[in-house]
Amino acid sequence: MHLHSPSLVLIPDTFLSTSDNPSGASGKRPHSTSMLVEFVREEFPGVPFEPVGRRYWNDTGAGSLRIRYIPVDGTMMIDPDTAKNLELVGNMTHKKSVHSLFGILNHTYTAMAARLLRVNILSPITVQASIDARLDVVEEFVQNEDRYTEVRDALKTLNKMDFDKLIVALASQEARITNNAKPASARVLQMLNLRSVVKNLPLLQKALSGSKSQLLKIIHSLISDERLAKIEALVSTNLNEDGAPAKGGIGAVNARVYAVKAHCNRLLDVARETYKENVGDIFQLNRTLSEEHELPLTLVYQDTGFYFTLKKSDLDGELPKGFINVSMKKGKWVFSNMDLKKMNARMKDALDETLVLSEKIIQDLVAEILVDVGALYKASEAVALVDMLWSFAHASIIHNYTRPEFTGTLAIKAGRHPVLETIQTAGTLVPNDVYCDDSSSFQIIQGPK
Repeated sequence: MHLHSPSLVLIPDTFLSTSDNPSGASGKRPHSTSMLVEFVREEFPGVPFEPVGRRYWNDTGAGSLRIRYIPVDGTMMIDPDTAKNLELVGNMTHKKSVHSLFGILNHTYTAMAARLLRVNILSPITVQASIDARLDVVEEFVQNEDRYTEVRDALKTLNKMDFDKLIVALASQEARITNNAKPASARVLQMLNLRSVVKNLPLLQKALSGSKSQLLKIIHSLISDERLAKIEALVSTNLNEDGAPAKGGIGAVNARVYAVKAHCNRLLDVARETYKENVGDIFQLNRTLSEEHELPLTLVYQDTGFYFTLKKSDLDGELPKGFINVSMKKGKWVFSNMDLKKMNARMKDALDETLVLSEKIIQDLVAEILVDVGALYKASEAVALVDMLWSFAHASIIHNYTRPEFTGTLAIKAGRHPVLETIQTAGTLVPNDVYCDDSSSFQIIQGPK
């Protein structure tokens, strides 16, 4: 459960007290909730519990269903208590602190690489050939500054991108056709994000070309798949070149409105022109009111439409009559008027129509893209792996780590605790030497008295 955080936990309804589950179907109710349930709640706060009738758990007799978790071959399982005590993925004192092994090593740019790092810390690989292959990549990044820099710059273009979730979202909604603007808007944004990914993958491909390590060569081949170029061509044919997803405000809305190229659908072109005129009318209203009242009014966009803002220092006295819904936010007056509300309503209708029509075109595009979805999944895995290995290299450089050698003897020269090293004052941490073999298998390391 720690490796793969649950979204829902099924439990027998008899594990819950009457107060926790008053609608339970079973006749016998305990006075208190099971300690097992309380423990799971503590470990996974916010995860919902779904009580199931006891009879569905023991229809065929007690003990008839045995569930055993079998780890993937070549990995080592670490139990939750050990992971917690060693602070592998979280700090025991402060949950949001980065003072853990995960926090020290996590310099990843993409969300899927951060997840991969977490899984590798909690279930590290044990096959020496695989470990050496990864160490070869880290060593190449550390020793080749140009390679290190080029890969970093390529990963920055994919910053905070969650390729895995994007692919799942596209595939799960393939068959859904909607006339609702909200899911249509989300669909257009997904396609803009996909376009950003496939457009920037060649940068990473170029950064990895000529790599010496075998693992980097494999990663390079995965992101050089011809099917990815085909997907990029499909997206470029249907979406505008400058239709990059914006962070927020009217820029983000315009990115969705003009995502699909012109002349793909006559009705879409008309809806976009109407939207453009409505937005123009709103900005003209802002200029007119600014001149009329001699005030530097500014338009700000949010989900409900535009509203006026004015710095508190720019207003002496009260606002002129005609302005409504007046409030103060962060040193600015925020308000509207009836004309703006009417224009917002017309603009919103045109916007919704534009997004719905755009989504219908994108729906056909998604169907073509999903034919080659396997290439997208492999590319996602490749990006996550190279991002994680680059993160290892970055941590190695800033903390001056050394490449380990695996032999029959454990010998550590001047070993430092990675977390203590970051929180203690420079020069105060005392390194320790450790030696362990068949004749010396037990040591006591004593700190300062």
